[in-house]
Amino acid sequence: MFAQFLRDAGELTRITDPLDAELFVSGLVGTWWNALPAGAEDADVVIGGPLVDYAARRRTPTALAFLRAMAVLGNDAQRERALAGAEALAAAGVAEPGWATALGAVTVGECWTWEDCYGDQVSVLCGFSHGGDRPAEQHSLLVLVDHNLGSLVKDATVLGDPAAVIAELRREFADEPMMTISPVSPAEVRRLVEPALAMTDMTLDPPVAEDFASHRALAHARMRALPPSPAVDPVEVAETERAALVAEFLASPEGRALPDREAAEYSARLLVDYGSDYDDGKPVRVSPTKMEIFLLDFVPSKVVLDAADREALPDVVAAWSEWAAERNGLPEPARAELTEAVAELGQHFAQAYDEGSAGPAASLLSGLEGLDGRADLQDALNRRLFAMPLTGGRVGEEDFPHLDASDPDERRMLIISEHPEYQSALDDPAFSGEIDGVNPRLHVSMHEIVASQLWDDDPPEAWVAARRLLDDGYDRHEILHHLASLVAPELHAALTERRPVDVDGYRRALSELAEHGIR
Repeated sequence: MFAQFLRDAGELTRITDPLDAELFVSGLVGTWWNALPAGAEDADVVIGGPLVDYAARRRTPTALAFLRAMAVLGNDAQRERALAGAEALAAAGVAEPGWATALGAVTVGECWTWEDCYGDQVSVLCGFSHGGDRPAEQHSLLVLVDHNLGSLVKDATVLGDPAAVIAELRREFADEPMMTISPVSPAEVRRLVEPALAMTDMTLDPPVAEDFASHRALAHARMRALPPSPAVDPVEVAETERAALVAEFLASPEGRALPDREAAEYSARLLVDYGSDYDDGKPVRVSPTKMEIFLLDFVPSKVVLDAADREALPDVVAAWSEWAAERNGLPEPARAELTEAVAELGQHFAQAYDEGSAGPAASLLSGLEGLDGRADLQDALNRRLFAMPLTGGRVGEEDFPHLDASDPDERRMLIISEHPEYQSALDDPAFSGEIDGVNPRLHVSMHEIVASQLWDDDPPEAWVAARRLLDDGYDRHEILHHLASLVAPELHAALTERRPVDVDGYRRALSELAEHGIR
């Protein structure tokens, strides 16, 4: 496979323009980006790094040309290894490509953004050059960042002369009140785009444009060429601010017109929490797309509603949208579009909620019928989502897109799907060793025990301890390990000494963990 990659890269020795060389290798890198199945090892580790090492052992002009390009376009580890390999080949007398010296020496021109008035998406355009001032020697990088999808890059492409592109954009949006085009500093572009590229890379099967993969490596390289910008911490919306926004809405004419104040307050808090936690700390931002995701996806899949809340929610969303549109100063065409869209969405909410409850939510709610009160139901849902966040997985070579976590057998399959690195060992009855110092069967069994305790809320101290560790900043994986460390001694004693599990002692250990945290 690596030999075929280098044969394909033979074109690099015939290319004369540095941008063409970058685009060619960025396209090669794109063939393995995000190409391996969920749970598999990083393709850059499996393919990218070894390919660079392979090229470093070939004393050919094609290999050197590929390494020179990867020294600019690869990830951190690949760039370092590619540069070392290229220098060694050059020192050995292998012929350099003519574009090699110009490859990493780009200069940055003007940068612009244009954004819709809702704040759903922002497009960023930056001009670059490999040294020349003529339009033919310049190019533009166009990047689309989508805030409704977690602020990830949805598209990236290379265009021609930046001045011509900006002039065309100005003509296109000259009379468009719902779009704003503005100059922006290169450092601000890097602050906006670089984290969004990283978010795309971390997203499983991201919703990107068809040719994004072929331009992704070049986009990363261009961001590294921009001036650094101080990192901005994620926006945290404080509890006091969230409560104040709900109160402000309820006191507004739109909020006062709602008949069920209790349901209005609960629904408004859902909207504030959704915007704060899932929209980059923008609780009051509204758009047709954001309201669609909230009403038809987020609430049906993640929120338990009683009958009154379910009936009231569409009207609360409509009132909230009107209030927030006024508060944000949206232009009249945007307000009209938003009002029409939210009214249409409200008509589909009941069906979406029923379908959501018949899917993954059905297993989450299984056995919880006896719980009274909205807060208890929501806490139980949060507990089960923490215990088993997946609704499908891959075991061996087979995909299981819909598994019922309330079924112990299917729950175990979900847990196994979370550990692809252990699956071959689990399938081998003769395997009795370790993988990276871990006994796969013991590890998965411990995970299953803890997840089942959390799912069933038995003992309840397990979820209390988990919530404490969540508040302390530990992630799910770390928390499951800490809870398993309390189970392990009891399990070991039961298996090796044949003595009963000390349930009371285990519950005391969980309570101590909940009270004092990890010490």
